[in-house]
Amino acid sequence: MVYLNFPDWSQASAAQPYYMDATPGLSGYHCAPELFYFTPRNKWYLIYQSGPPQYSTADDPTQPQTWTEPQSFFSSHPPTVRASFAGARCTQQRILRYGCASAWRAILMNAFAN
Repeated sequence: MVYLNFPDWSQASAAQPYYMDATPGLSGYHCAPELFYFTPRNKWYLIYQSGPPQYSTADDPTQPQTWTEPQSFFSSHPPTVRASFAGARCTQQRILRYGCASAWRAILMNAFAN
């Protein structure tokens, strides 16, 4: 993954890329990043696919070197996921988010309860 910071799309080509592999724990395969602020935790969350869906947190998303090491949402794929995606190696986190917002919120609250 690559992080870019720019104030306006017209300046995107001049933005200095930061390769997230330079952040401890984020080397290797990570794709389909999504960023959001989770108010109950007062944290920014970066979720992505890396085999199992994973997330990292930060207080300031403009400081990419401060993201925490990846945490998996699940210790293993839930049985319903294994049954639905037989042979698949990863879970599309967007299937839940766009398919059923209340289920997605429940999963986030459960995953971040600790």
